[in-house]
Amino acid sequence: MSKIIPFKAEHLEVMDMREHEQSLCSDMNKMAMLASGSVARTGIVDGRILCCGGVTPFLTGNASIWLIPSVYLQEKSLEFSRELRKWLFQVREDLALCRMETECIDDDLHNRWMTFLGFDCEGVKRKFYMGKDYKVWGRLWE
Repeated sequence: MSKIIPFKAEHLEVMDMREHEQSLCSDMNKMAMLASGSVARTGIVDGRILCCGGVTPFLTGNASIWLIPSVYLQEKSLEFSRELRKWLFQVREDLALCRMETECIDDDLHNRWMTFLGFDCEGVKRKFYMGKDYKVWGRLWE
């Protein structure tokens, strides 16, 4: 059984994450700030948190998107990606957005996933976090 509920920073405390995400989420105050002002949700499948994510508007018509996956996300990645694409489109319409953007670690998995979601690579932030390169992704709607 799956459900989507409003995000709370406490969800990150009980979510099973990979080491990389654990380091990103080590400061709960930062994560609570990230979610403030966001349209943010937590996805749960079979009683396990699959991921937490949201869309944060910042300038008229613009928003930043974020997602913190659990170790279980890959089990449902195709189904989840399809639903996420629909949800992003709905949020875009609800918030009257013309642009969404994000940063992701530069690896094959994230590059394929962002391309599937319809985002274009706009550049690379060299050694952005923990010595790793991150790509900047954006998606425009006319």
